[in-house]
Amino acid sequence: MFGHRDGDRALLEVSDILKGIFRESDIIARIGGDEFVVLAVETEYVSADILTVRLRETLNAFNAKGDLPYPLALSAGIAHYNPKDPCSIDELLVCADKLVYEEKRKRYV
Repeated sequence: MFGHRDGDRALLEVSDILKGIFRESDIIARIGGDEFVVLAVETEYVSADILTVRLRETLNAFNAKGDLPYPLALSAGIAHYNPKDPCSIDELLVCADKLVYEEKRKRYV
């Protein structure tokens, strides 16, 4: 609707928001389109609720500034690696992706 330039700017803003929330040691990657993945390494178990609240607060503060002609919106899916029940990164991504779509469904119901 707003064109490629605004789409690119939105992606850059989201990446800046993620960099502001997570640590320098965490890995933030854009895996395609408008999908990002964050791998928080060597960390204690952090509640998905805490991360979600931090993300929402940061996003709301960004949108309140009104720098863009549209609000940014994100859906999050948080999967935890359990060394007692190991799985691959691909399996973690599938789990997180399912959670993203559950959140999207709840938002639009």
